[in-house]
Amino acid sequence: AVMKALGVAARGGVRWLDVEVRPRANEGANVALAGPLRDLCAKQSVGAIKVALGHCRSYATASAIVMESDEY
Repeated sequence: AVMKALGVAARGGVRWLDVEVRPRANEGANVALAGPLRDLCAKQSVGAIKVALGHCRSYATASAIVMESDEY
């Protein structure tokens, strides 16, 4: 969901291992980026990435919203 929100889902050189979703108590999740994906976000003035996660027995879902640095 994070890579799709950033528009890099099909771009070469970006690995899914470059995105780490870290849970935070009572505040949702925090997204940590690494490698070329982190560099890309710095160039595009990404201030924050908000993630919503959900799951049940059969499905897991994720949504991501990318916010510019002046919106955060």
